[in-house]
Amino acid sequence: MSDEKQAMPGAARTGMKCEMPPPRMPPIPPGSMTAEQSAAVAEMIAGERGQLMRSYVPILRSPALMRKMQAVGEFFRFECSLDPRLKEMASLIVARQWGQHVWEAHTRAGAKCGLNMAIMRALGEGRPPDRMS
Repeated sequence: MSDEKQAMPGAARTGMKCEMPPPRMPPIPPGSMTAEQSAAVAEMIAGERGQLMRSYVPILRSPALMRKMQAVGEFFRFECSLDPRLKEMASLIVARQWGQHVWEAHTRAGAKCGLNMAIMRALGEGRPPDRMS
């Protein structure tokens, strides 16, 4: 397995640098999923997200864990009363560890809710932002 890093999709569009290792686990083909895996995917698709998010592909190998993590993520993203900019900043800090798709999704969401581009750029570069506003 390669240890090479790849630039995150969307980096050119946002002007931000954030590198992640390539994905390590491929998606499970629908015909190869267990009944429990298929049910967990169906639940996610029926929820707020409306699709199986790429960041959940590795933990789909443990459908019970995926359901619990998905519920926490759904609460944080859609029901939590924190300022949307704080939620997106926290999501971007986590996204640096999760992968390209999560980073790209949350940079778009951060820009949409007004999170300062300089803050997102600093997080993408792995350094503390100069200012938090």
